[in-house]
Amino acid sequence: MLQRAINTYREASELPDATPDLLRAALRRRAERQQFLGTERAPPAPPAAQPASDRCRRCFLPGRMRGALLTLEKLTQIFPDDIGLKNDLGVAHLLLGDNKGAKRVYEEVLAVAPTNGFAKVHYGFILKSQNQIAESIPYLKEGLQSGEPGTDDGRFYFHLGDALQRVGDSSVSGRRPTWRLEQPGTQPTQAYHWYQVGHQRGHFASVWQRSLYNVKGLKAQPWWTPKETGYTDLVKVRPPRRAAVGCGYSWALERNWKSIRDEALAVMDQKSGLFIPEEENLREKGEWGQYTLWQQGKKLPSSCQSVPKTCSLLERFPEATGCKRGQIKFSVMQPGTHVWPHTGPTNCRLRMHLGLVIPPHGCRIRCTEQTRYRPPPPPARCCRRAHPPVFFFCREWQEGKVLIFDDSFEHEVWQEADSYRLIFIVDVWHPELTASQRQALSPI
Repeated sequence: MLQRAINTYREASELPDATPDLLRAALRRRAERQQFLGTERAPPAPPAAQPASDRCRRCFLPGRMRGALLTLEKLTQIFPDDIGLKNDLGVAHLLLGDNKGAKRVYEEVLAVAPTNGFAKVHYGFILKSQNQIAESIPYLKEGLQSGEPGTDDGRFYFHLGDALQRVGDSSVSGRRPTWRLEQPGTQPTQAYHWYQVGHQRGHFASVWQRSLYNVKGLKAQPWWTPKETGYTDLVKVRPPRRAAVGCGYSWALERNWKSIRDEALAVMDQKSGLFIPEEENLREKGEWGQYTLWQQGKKLPSSCQSVPKTCSLLERFPEATGCKRGQIKFSVMQPGTHVWPHTGPTNCRLRMHLGLVIPPHGCRIRCTEQTRYRPPPPPARCCRRAHPPVFFFCREWQEGKVLIFDDSFEHEVWQEADSYRLIFIVDVWHPELTASQRQALSPI
């Protein structure tokens, strides 16, 4: 039926007596239907990476999406002064993953309509995805402030706040990092102002929980205990009082952490470079490698061949291996690495970190504003002014122990030790999701 409508709009545009208004309306609606047909099955993309269309939708029905692009190109040739059509053409380029084409279109729009909010916010979005962080800020900010139709999108608030966090914010005593504050009560930065606006507009669950692909009504808290998740068998060692009971505790991550660690170290020792660099542009500096075993609920057999005991253990836990909105992977982080404040794409999962090789000092993770960390006091001779600023709301990993947090909340990592940190990351379904919900959710 949708294809029939597309053909009908084409026929209407080809009528010999079609008026300009009819031609414009018919072709525009044809392009809209072509876009819908091309993206109706596309999964959402991680908001912290490229625009949603740029990463995921390029692999879904590209021929139909290109049909929409050709229709809009024809329209802009017939009506070259119609800014709205050109803005739609830019979106069509984005839906095909053609950021360069979209950027060119929005540059043309801004050359003739420099105050157009729709073009500004999309142009800023593209600059941000190309890692032109500082340059993206005025376009995103002014586009959102315009209030024009099409600008009130959670991704724009997300990327503006993220850009402000990365370049620094002079609203906090001229300090560059927004993630290092002397006192927790310091006035909110510009980044958190925009996150607050995004929350008030209904795009974020809260200032801290900023995932964009969510299921409403799920319990939301930054840190979880194994008991709260209901996945105790996956996490904990067998309690002594239940030693004789044939329950699943013998397969727990914490009980088998040394075996998991040894397999990971064997993979690290190979010269084939099996750990690949983090690819989501989350690092300010440093080296961060990952070795993935499951992605979007699908096992990677070639990876599991190198760590058979680990994969065999995990296959007993479908809440992890079947989590279509998560991954299971090893993560190695070298000294001198800082991971920007960021959030995951969805509230449908919880993230487990099993410590494998943890230096005694210098590795920290912050998730929102829970659990304060203060560096060791300075030597007695040290001037008090030289005391380093307080790193607050942080936790540290421990070898053989699991940390569980909801990565839809803002979190941040520092690796300031003198040797590498190795952990095992296991994403699991949020325990309040029903079986039917888990089945119906699209992969991320």
